[in-house]
Amino acid sequence: MNRKVRRLMKANAPSIAAEMAGQAFDYTPAGKLVKVSHPAAVAALTRAFQHMLLNGGEPHTIRISSATAEAFPRGVPTPEG
Repeated sequence: MNRKVRRLMKANAPSIAAEMAGQAFDYTPAGKLVKVSHPAAVAALTRAFQHMLLNGGEPHTIRISSATAEAFPRGVPTPEG
C-alpha cells in the first residue's frame, strides 16, 4: 500500500469504517450466515475498523464488554469478570 492510499484511508476512516461495519456478517448459533445489525455490535465493529484504517490497514483488536459480545449474531454467552 502506498503513501497516497494510506493518507486517503486516514482522511476517510470514519465513513469507510461505518460502511465496512454496515456490511459485516456473522453466523448464528444454528450456523446461518446473517448480517450484523445490533447497534452495539455495529458500533464495536466501526471502532475496530476505524482503528485499523488509521493504522495503515494493520490488524487491530479492541476490548468489548460481555453485553457487546452477546449483541453479535452468535450470541455466545461470556463469563462475567
